Amino acid sequence: MTDNPNMTQNIQSFFIVGAPRCGTTAMARYLGKHPNICFAKPKETHYFLFSRPDLSPEAQRQQFLDAYFPNLSSETLTIGEGAVSTLYSKDALQRILNSFESPKFIVMLRDPVELIRSYHARLLHLRQENEEDLPTAWGLQEERSHGRHIPRNCQDPRVLQYREIARLGFYSRQLLDLVGAENCMPLFFDDFLDDTLSSYKNVLQFLDIPYDGRVEFKRVNSASKYKSGLLQSIYSGPLLRPVANQLLRNPIRAAQLQRGLRKLRKKVKRINAVDATPLPLDPVFAAELRERFADDLKVLGRTFDRDLTNWATG
Repeated sequence: MTDNPNMTQNIQSFFIVGAPRCGTTAMARYLGKHPNICFAKPKETHYFLFSRPDLSPEAQRQQFLDAYFPNLSSETLTIGEGAVSTLYSKDALQRILNSFESPKFIVMLRDPVELIRSYHARLLHLRQENEEDLPTAWGLQEERSHGRHIPRNCQDPRVLQYREIARLGFYSRQLLDLVGAENCMPLFFDDFLDDTLSSYKNVLQFLDIPYDGRVEFKRVNSASKYKSGLLQSIYSGPLLRPVANQLLRNPIRAAQLQRGLRKLRKKVKRINAVDATPLPLDPVFAAELRERFADDLKVLGRTFDRDLTNWATG
């Protein structure tokens, strides 16, 4: 728990709400090393996904800070959190707005076709998906929305709805309409990869945080496979369910569980992971996806005044 509650009264806050596989983990790690930024432990708390009608917005903010920011100090100028699920929940965004004064939002974005390819590979790695053929997995979305063909280890079938995950235009427009364009910064994956240093500096400027001189940025969450399915189930399977069960009843206990499980997962990952090269996407299927996302990309381009022709054409 925070030793000095007055220190958190008017603390600034930001939330990385970009889609999965868009660099959110890397950016969270880079920002978390800044001496004036206290980043949530763990990065993705999912705290604001759940309604707490018994708590005032002020009490909810304090509970969130007590649970997930054990390293808060007098040097902290802003706190950050990075649950990608927040982008898809209007209710979660509204709870954040109720709990913090003028929070800022960083939305990280990627070509939806590349996003889906990378995201599917990640779900396979985490054993949340069991269909190795992406076009087949894509074709199962309707059945899975009705509870059929769900992998045994999948903790939330909504993560298998690839079409919804990649609707970046729709959800970005919803975000801006709710929080205001002045409080939202888009960060495109292409720019982030091409010039990570400039992207990092731009984010700090958006957050009104001084540049700390960082020039090295280690790659995070590169493609990998696992050696043992049993170990991988420990890494990403049912052990995480107690966290969800605790989150509403006792967020502080849930945070402790999340941090403890994170240490275990890091050890298992280090033992069990091997580097892998992602498989290329079938050109015919890629063209089908680009046609499907064409209208949504137009919305995304208009929302952030960005020419996305390269994403639309591949």
